[in-house]
Formats: sequence, C-alpha cells, structure tokens
Amino acid sequence: MIWPFRQREASKSMSPAGHADSTIQQIERLLFPPFEVHHTNDGAEICVDRSVDTNLYAALVDLEEGIVDEIVLKSIKDSIDVLTQVRHLLNVKQQLVTDPELLVVAPPVK
Repeated sequence: MIWPFRQREASKSMSPAGHADSTIQQIERLLFPPFEVHHTNDGAEICVDRSVDTNLYAALVDLEEGIVDEIVLKSIKDSIDVLTQVRHLLNVKQQLVTDPELLVVAPPVK
C-alpha cells in the first residue's frame, strides 16, 4: 500500500514569508474551520464544529462507548484526509534510510 503522503509534487515558488503566511492560513482553515451556525424552524441556534480535533475526540468517545457506525468511520476518514492535506501543504515527507521489512505506527509523542 502506498500512503498518499509519500508522493509529492514540487511546490510552486513564492516568497518565503508570503508562502509561510498563506500556508499557515490554509492549515488553520483546514484544521479549525469557523463554526457553522444554523437556526431551526423554532428559532433554536445550532452550532456545528467541523474542527479535526473535535471530530477525532467525538469519534473516540463513540468508539469507547462501543458505537461503530458510518458517522464515526466517516469522521475518522475525513479527519485523516484533512491531516494528509496539511502534511502536503507543509511538504512533509518521511524519508526511510533503509528498506525495512516492517513499518510500525506508534502513538504520537506529546
């Protein structure tokens, strides 16, 4: 299986400062989009949070409660897609020095 973040295109040239600001803004919008506010017919206000951390937290709570449904799986898949987009924007590539027989995925270091 080839991971989507393993293949990259060359980034377009831009001034380093302008590129960094633009990239940070794109990452912020991807990871933490503004709340969506909706109103029901009876006037109640509903706030929708589409941020990646909140989606992953909600999916984790559901999984811990034994809920594994389409919504949970979609939240996880969509969050992974956003993180892959962020990795692409940052042009982060994992370089393997050797050709290992096994790649172990471990929890992130805090």
